[in-house]
Amino acid sequence: MDTGETSLKRNFRKIAAPVVAYECNHHFGSPELAASNYSGNILRLHRLHPRPLMLLFDDKAKDIIRNCKIVVMDGTFEKRPRPHDGQNTYRQVYTIVAVYEEMPTKLQTFVVGIAFMGEQTREAYEELFNELRNLLENDLGIRKEIRLDHEVAAINAASNVFPEWPVKSCYFHYQKNLREFAQRKTFSTEFANSDSFQRWFRQIVGASHLPLPVMTAVIEHLLENPPPVPHLANDFATYY
Repeated sequence: MDTGETSLKRNFRKIAAPVVAYECNHHFGSPELAASNYSGNILRLHRLHPRPLMLLFDDKAKDIIRNCKIVVMDGTFEKRPRPHDGQNTYRQVYTIVAVYEEMPTKLQTFVVGIAFMGEQTREAYEELFNELRNLLENDLGIRKEIRLDHEVAAINAASNVFPEWPVKSCYFHYQKNLREFAQRKTFSTEFANSDSFQRWFRQIVGASHLPLPVMTAVIEHLLENPPPVPHLANDFATYY
C-alpha cells in the first residue's frame, strides 16, 4: 500500500530512530563483525595506522547529506573514549551534522556521521573528509556550505577535499575564540578594568551579526581606531 511517504522522508524517520548499542573492545571491534550485525550499514572504517581513525556512517544518511544545504562539523575532546592501558588512542569525537532550514519547524538537524580521531592535523582531517566523499560516491547532491569552528587544519582540509562547497565559520566559535584570546592575552584583571577596551571589543564581536560588507567596514574602522589602551589593543588587532 502506498503511504505517500517519499524515500527521503523514510530516511529522515529511520535516521532519527534509536540505534542498538554495539559492544566492542578498546579497538572498537572488527568491521566484519559490525557489518554482520548491522547489514553493512553502520561501521564503515576503522584503522590505527598511519593514524587512528574510526568513522561511523549509515547508508540511509547519504540522501540526508545530499539534500541538505548546510553541513556542520565539530569535535569534542571531553567525550572521547577512555584510555586503554594508559594510552588514549582517540583525541576527539568529531560529529557530522546535516542541517535543513525549510522543514515544518523551519530548522532540523540530523547527525549523519561520527568519527573518532587520533590526530588534529590537516592530514587527519583530509583523510576523514576523503572517506566521507568516498562514502557519498562523489555524489554530493545540491549545492551546500560547510560550517566549522576556527580550527585552521580542518578549514584547510575541507576546502581542499570539498572545493565545490564554500567553507564558513560559525558565529559561536568566532565569538568564543575572540573572547578567549582577549582574556588570555590581556589577563582577566586588565580586561575587566578597562571600560574603553571592553566597549571596543564588544563592538568587534557584535559586528559579526551584520551583513558581510557592513561587518568588514565596521571591523576595519574599529581596528584603525583602537581604544586608548594600546598595550591591550595592539596584540588583539594583530591577532585579528
